Amino acid sequence: MALAPFVTFAQPQDVIYTTEGGAVKGFIKSVDDSRILFENNQSISLGKLILGIKVNGDILTASTKDQHYKWIFNDNPQHDKIITSKHEVFAAEKVDIINEKIAFQDLFNGRYFVLDKSEVALILRNSGHHYLADPIKAKKSLESLDNLNTYSSREPTSTVELSAEEQDYFSRRALKKTQALSVYLSIISDAKADELDQDDAVQQAIQLFIDEDRLVEVTSLNSENVRSYKIGEYLNHVRVLPYARVEILWNQVAYVNQIKRSADGNYYGLITVEQIFRGFNEEQVVVYEDLTRKNLQVVVKPYNQVIDGKEIKKWDVFLSDIGVQNTSSL
Repeated sequence: MALAPFVTFAQPQDVIYTTEGGAVKGFIKSVDDSRILFENNQSISLGKLILGIKVNGDILTASTKDQHYKWIFNDNPQHDKIITSKHEVFAAEKVDIINEKIAFQDLFNGRYFVLDKSEVALILRNSGHHYLADPIKAKKSLESLDNLNTYSSREPTSTVELSAEEQDYFSRRALKKTQALSVYLSIISDAKADELDQDDAVQQAIQLFIDEDRLVEVTSLNSENVRSYKIGEYLNHVRVLPYARVEILWNQVAYVNQIKRSADGNYYGLITVEQIFRGFNEEQVVVYEDLTRKNLQVVVKPYNQVIDGKEIKKWDVFLSDIGVQNTSSL
């Protein structure tokens, strides 16, 4: 039995995966030798259990040799957990699920990894959500575990420069931030949006950038001039464009170069993106559209975090200057 890849649920709930091929949601009240009882008095025969996952990350597995069921406790639910098919448990943060990859930062050594989805059996988020592709695969990966608080570790292929895994991780995280910027721009430019939502979108968009002095170049088919705005000015410029609604879509084309270390200790890379811009009138008819190819600089910058009394150097990726290569008609 296999569910759709990496199923999750809108609201965090306890979930029981059964041999009948379904998933029963609710909140588990008790478990005895024959049944699993939910708070709404719904019950499931214990014989139908494959895997149960509580909101706090505690896991109920089907019968073992000596007993009908087994609890695997998650005593540190404040951390995201990744459980692999090799019975590894990683304490993770900045977990991204993109295409067929799972990217994350190891909480305790500060390094970054990208795993194929096929390696990952289960992801427990500290929000109470979880992700899994196949309950049977997840159950097998948990069989040798007594708890979820003894963590595995891996060393990336490089410990001085960014490893291949970290190059991949930051590439994906940078792409995700460009996608987030596109979403914020849609809110900011929507003439019917609530002003408070627009204000919040402006602040969230600015936080994607390394600082507020970053420059964004803007062009138009109606002018040969290239204008430059600081990021805050650019967002306010988008907010007052003379359209009822604006659609701004970003597509990654390629990484022009690797993310490389600079003399200032940070790492820099360059993404080429294509931006599709459409302006709509009140009747939702497109009155202007263009396609602009842009170079988007990204910066991977270190910061220090103290975990269990130990200072660990970590990194995150930020957007920087956005320049224009060319603008053309769609």
